[in-house]
Amino acid sequence: MPSEDLRRSLLMRLYAAGLDAVRGDEAVQRALAPTGEAPVAVLGLGKAATAMARGALARLGTRVASMLLVTRFGHAGDAPDGVEVIESAHPVPDPSSLRAGARVRDWLMQRREPELLVLLSGGTSALVEHLPEGVDLSTLQALNRWLLGSGMPIGEMNRFRAALSCIKAGGLLGSVPKGMQVRVLLISDVPGDDPRLIGSGPFHPWPEPPDPDPATLPPQLRAGWRTCPKPVRPVPEHRIVASGRHALDAMEALGRAEGLTVHRHEFVQGDAAEAGRRMAEWLRDEAPSGLHLWHGEPTVQLPEHPGQGGRCQHLALSAAVVLEGHNDVLLLAAATDGGDGSSSDAGALVDGATIARGRAEGLDPLHALQTADSGRFLAASGDLVNTGPTGTNVMDLFIALKS
Repeated sequence: MPSEDLRRSLLMRLYAAGLDAVRGDEAVQRALAPTGEAPVAVLGLGKAATAMARGALARLGTRVASMLLVTRFGHAGDAPDGVEVIESAHPVPDPSSLRAGARVRDWLMQRREPELLVLLSGGTSALVEHLPEGVDLSTLQALNRWLLGSGMPIGEMNRFRAALSCIKAGGLLGSVPKGMQVRVLLISDVPGDDPRLIGSGPFHPWPEPPDPDPATLPPQLRAGWRTCPKPVRPVPEHRIVASGRHALDAMEALGRAEGLTVHRHEFVQGDAAEAGRRMAEWLRDEAPSGLHLWHGEPTVQLPEHPGQGGRCQHLALSAAVVLEGHNDVLLLAAATDGGDGSSSDAGALVDGATIARGRAEGLDPLHALQTADSGRFLAASGDLVNTGPTGTNVMDLFIALKS
């Protein structure tokens, strides 16, 4: 069996290969043909906006007549020179989200170019917002906090978000000048790569209004609930340029080049702790040796006062409890955008000694799971993975190596 350091190094190289395959700049360059002469306006929204913008500039060059980018705080460091960049809040909207929404709407209405290229990635739902009359920021924030802690799948969450928003579910089409051609390139962070759900579909009208039953809301949200009518416009071209499947393909190729037997598995969803427990039990007791790959987006139902961490760290710690004392399995669980939940860490790489290392620092793994404080335990055990912003966002990757 190779040393643990070598196995950890291999898992990190596999993760890096997955990220490289879905980088926003290269994905956009591959998708755009270097043809045409007409000027283009470029709007980038989401955590990968600046990387995607670099790809558009590299391919379109001087055809780019104007560009506006909105991304998460801390993700604008690699923005192209001379471009207007707005940093905004994620995952819970704040006043910056409303300012960004107002600026995007004004910028769109001022456009005179014949073509609009939209570069859309995950995170847009929180980063850019415009609310219907009578709805204030506190209602929007309460809704998002409730959704984030609910354990609800992203499709259901975005139905609530879209109903309350004047931007989502095609709402931004109402700000696009008539006759302007719109193309949308997307990096998918949703199951099934449904373009309506990526960033809550600001340029993709829904076939039916996204009007969930207000009775399903918590009582404190019902009084302030309003919906925003959406413009009736044709759905413009939407094209997925990077997704979790592309990341898995790259990791599989590297694994085979390293001489490993590679096993790809079904999408990971549902409760993160339960998913981690099931994954680890199967790896420990039944899985064949080799490399095992998953992608997905599990959920965490948060307590009233959660601690540090995110869904990948939660899943990893739950798995580590099961794997305690078993040195033949390592598991890496990490977000592809570099930020797991509200933390600045991407995830964690755990092994059979993770729990012992954390306990040696005076921490209890079960208490950490109960209080959604997995990040603090994994920091103590030395197992956190930190990448910084990655320039992409295709949900989460789960990579296991069994000797």
